[in-house]
Amino acid sequence: MTTTDINKLYASFDRLGFDLFLISEPEVPILPISLEDTVIKALLGAKPRLQEGIPIILIKNKVDYEKLKQSIKQNKLWNAFGYLGEFMLQYSNDSGLKELVDYCRDNKTPIVNMSGLSDAYFPNQRFVEEQKWNLIGAPSFHALEKQFKRYCRDVSKIKY
Repeated sequence: MTTTDINKLYASFDRLGFDLFLISEPEVPILPISLEDTVIKALLGAKPRLQEGIPIILIKNKVDYEKLKQSIKQNKLWNAFGYLGEFMLQYSNDSGLKELVDYCRDNKTPIVNMSGLSDAYFPNQRFVEEQKWNLIGAPSFHALEKQFKRYCRDVSKIKY
C-alpha cells in the first residue's frame, strides 16, 4: 500500500467513527472509500490497529452485507472477518451479520496470519477464538472489547 492509500484508509476510518488517525485535514481532499472496501483494505493491510476498529465502524454504520460477502469471498478473508464478526455478535443481533459469520465459518481455511506478527511476541500462545478461526496474530477479544467500549460507550443500546 502506498502512503496515499494508507491516508485514504485512515481518513475512511475517521469518517466512519474510529477517529484516531488524522490530526488535521489532509491538504488534498480524499475521496471517500465505502465502508465495505474500508473493511477489506484494513484486513488485507495487516495493521492490527485498523483491525481493532473494524467492529466499531461496522456497528456504527449501515452495512451492505452482500457487497461485503462478495469482497470477503474474492479476497479469501473468511477467517479474519469471521473472527471479528463473532466478536461483534456479542453486541449485535443483526441477522445480516450472523448470516455473514455463518458463511465465513462454512468457508474458513487452514491457518491464516492476520497481522503479520504471528508468534513473534508470544510463541505458541493463541487465544481460543484465534484457534477456532485458524488465525495467528489476531487482536484478542479483550483488546477488541477495550476499543469497542471506548468508541461505542453505550453498548447496551447497540444490540438490534
